[in-house]
Amino acid sequence: MLSIGAFAQIGQVTHRILRHWDTAGLLVPAHVDESASTTSR
Repeated sequence: MLSIGAFAQIGQVTHRILRHWDTAGLLVPAHVDESASTTSR
């Protein structure tokens, strides 16, 4: 799994766009670490 930053870099988008897409239900993370508030895609 990739961190949100690594995934954003590969996709040439910002992490803010990925979080927006998550909120909209377009691209949800494969894993969310609630204790650290991190996501993996």
